[in-house]
Amino acid sequence: MLRFLQPLINFVYGLVIGGVDLPKAILRSHKYYIQIMEQEAQEAEKR
Repeated sequence: MLRFLQPLINFVYGLVIGGVDLPKAILRSHKYYIQIMEQEAQEAEKR
């Protein structure tokens, strides 16, 4: 569950730290989310 919340946490964190650097924060959390989804798919294939 935490793994799915992580992009949101990263997004909020990026928002607080970056402020102006919003697009980069969105991009980073989006990339992270895609990585997780790919990992989930790979693990599902193994089963």
